[in-house]
Amino acid sequence: CRTADEVVEAVRPVAMGAGVVEWVVQRYVSPPVLLLGRKFHVRAHLLVSGCPLCGTSRAWLHREHHVLLLASVGYSSMCTDRMAHITNHCLQADQVGYDED
Repeated sequence: CRTADEVVEAVRPVAMGAGVVEWVVQRYVSPPVLLLGRKFHVRAHLLVSGCPLCGTSRAWLHREHHVLLLASVGYSSMCTDRMAHITNHCLQADQVGYDED
C-alpha cells in the first residue's frame, strides 16, 4: 500500500501534463457497496453552515439537483475491465449501452 502523499506525488505529474487541473485521489473501498451489481456514486449539492462559537450546524440538501452515476459493467473483484471500477460520467458515456436516464 502506498500513502496518500505517495499516490499524489505519482499522479500529479501525469495529471498536470495532461492539463488536468482538478482531480481527486481517494482510498479504494473493498468490497464496494453495489447497486444492481454495479459500483455507483451519488453527486448532490449540500450547503452546510456552522457556528464555531456555539458549535451548532445546519445543512440543506438541494432536492432537485442530484445524480446517481452507475458503472456500465457489473462488478467482480476479479474483473480487469476498468469500466466495472470507474463511475466517472465522461468515461462511461462512451460505453455501449450507456443510458443517461
